[in-house]
Amino acid sequence: MGKTFFSIVIPVFNTEKFIKKCVQSVLNQNFNDLEIILINDYSKDKSGKICKELSIKNPNKLKFVQNKKNLGVSTSRNIGLNIANGKYIIFLDSDDYLIKNSLNYLYKKIKLKNYPEVIFNHIVQKKEPKTNLNILKYFFEKKLFKKQFLSKTIKKNFILNECWRIVVSKDLIIRNKINFKNIKIAEDVSFVFKILTHMSSIIINKNKFLFHRSRADSLKYTKGVDAALAYYSVYLEIQDYKKRIRNQKEILNYLDILKENIKSNMKIYFSILNKSQISQLIIKMRKFFPNKKNPKLEYKKFILNTIEQTERKIKNSLYQLRVSQKKINIYCAGIMSEVLIKILMKNGFQVKNIIDDDPIWVGKKIMNINVKKISIFNKSHYKNDLIIICNHSEKVINNIKTKLKKLKINNKQISSFSF
Repeated sequence: MGKTFFSIVIPVFNTEKFIKKCVQSVLNQNFNDLEIILINDYSKDKSGKICKELSIKNPNKLKFVQNKKNLGVSTSRNIGLNIANGKYIIFLDSDDYLIKNSLNYLYKKIKLKNYPEVIFNHIVQKKEPKTNLNILKYFFEKKLFKKQFLSKTIKKNFILNECWRIVVSKDLIIRNKINFKNIKIAEDVSFVFKILTHMSSIIINKNKFLFHRSRADSLKYTKGVDAALAYYSVYLEIQDYKKRIRNQKEILNYLDILKENIKSNMKIYFSILNKSQISQLIIKMRKFFPNKKNPKLEYKKFILNTIEQTERKIKNSLYQLRVSQKKINIYCAGIMSEVLIKILMKNGFQVKNIIDDDPIWVGKKIMNINVKKISIFNKSHYKNDLIIICNHSEKVINNIKTKLKKLKINNKQISSFSF
């Protein structure tokens, strides 16, 4: 295969139910100047077999790499990047798929806008919000310089973290030696912030480009020692990166917002650990970040202080609300709600329900508490109960408050919390 316009890099791990649709969504595009790079990361299901069959049927468009052991999504993407011949790189998760005719539209737009280094795309998903147009609406469909784009993200207080939301010039990646950090989760964060701070230009593609499938068993929702270590690693990386930036206000401000976002996630992933896992985390911190005078004591103090601050913040919030032994309902499923429930139960509070309309959570259990849709409730279900909305986003919190008020739930019964 020679040079192509698009290289679509698809790391694959145990997605036999989705991989064929993913690849076919690329092959069925009305655009041919592309290559597909499938990296099977030692899948335990039939994903590898499906990938091999697809590569045999489509030898002129598809490159297939079989990892000899499980290397992780970061290393798999880096393998794809190293063999990619495309002018632009598209990162596609193996359970996602491209929208019909989206590549041809994007190709024309890139040419029309004189080949920007990055494209921020319109993503469709089955969870709320259904698309990211609530963010894209802040931008005109014109070429933006780095300062213009970062200034807008700072003003509107949103973070762009996932690599599948953007298309990137390979030249930008090579020129700045950018690759994926070999960590369990949050590898996108490290990659994307370097892309955004090194790019010269970006355009907004408001045409539907990609369908993102959220799954409760995806790597995104990984917990445990390696996940906590990953967020700590990215937190340190951003701190170090900031020290090298001089007289670039927009970049520094953007990194400050990103750092706080990562710090919030780090609190969550630390707080979910048990004593044994905390000990394991300290050992791994000493191994990967050894340049400390007394690392064991310092890391232990840092972790325990972080957990203590998180617990104190929740307790203070409840104290300000004058909450006694009321029954509490948590709105928003996921690891944030798990941490909140853990701390509430530790302090003697009863958590009655978890509420969420996201189909990936409804019907499941978190800490033996059922996740239920808001639509099955009415005012009588919540009489004298407290409902705590748990989310990072103020906009999401306000939307949920509106939903609850429509159910005639008293405003005094509704509170919110973010880490």
